[in-house]
Amino acid sequence: MNKLYSELWEADWTALTYFIGGVIAAAVVIICLLIIINLLALRHIRKG
Repeated sequence: MNKLYSELWEADWTALTYFIGGVIAAAVVIICLLIIINLLALRHIRKG
């Protein structure tokens, strides 16, 4: 029983770690895209 619980806990922890990692990676990508879009927009406005 205890072994099964620890195995489930480890599996859950791994899934949680991957999930958090994925969320952080997605947030970083979105922030980078927003910064790039803002820089391009500013450059376009300055030219115009």
